[in-house]
Amino acid sequence: MIARSSSIKLRLVCALMALQFGLAAPALSEDEDLPSWDILENKIVYGVPNSDIIGFVAICGPREKQVKAIIAVKPSSEDIKSGQKLVLQAGKSRIETTFTPDDVDGETVIFSTELKPLLALLRSEGTITAKIGKSTTSLPPLGQSRALATRKFESGCAR
Repeated sequence: MIARSSSIKLRLVCALMALQFGLAAPALSEDEDLPSWDILENKIVYGVPNSDIIGFVAICGPREKQVKAIIAVKPSSEDIKSGQKLVLQAGKSRIETTFTPDDVDGETVIFSTELKPLLALLRSEGTITAKIGKSTTSLPPLGQSRALATRKFESGCAR
């Protein structure tokens, strides 16, 4: 689990990323209003460029085995109280992790996981489904977009 101070740092990083997206040049075509996979320094991001709409962010440090992440899935208060787990799955790849009420911020959940299983999940073909109780969200591969971003993310984490 993410410690409280790490949680605050992660929220600040994600807020800064949202500003980076939002302060970029205005969208020039309708395609730019669609979500995409991208890399910003040591972060892999799924969201709408030039906006603060972010569905997933994972952050790694150099040669670290743990990754901190945020995903846009809103658990119900019942799911939070009952200790439901966050499950991310695509094909045969699956990550199951716990979270605390402090890890829930509105419609996002902050979590920590090992790098290798996350990379396997990101490399999987098909859509990644995130689920907490009855709440779900999907992260599609968008052609080769996720695969290319994953390779760059892995390379950045290895440094």
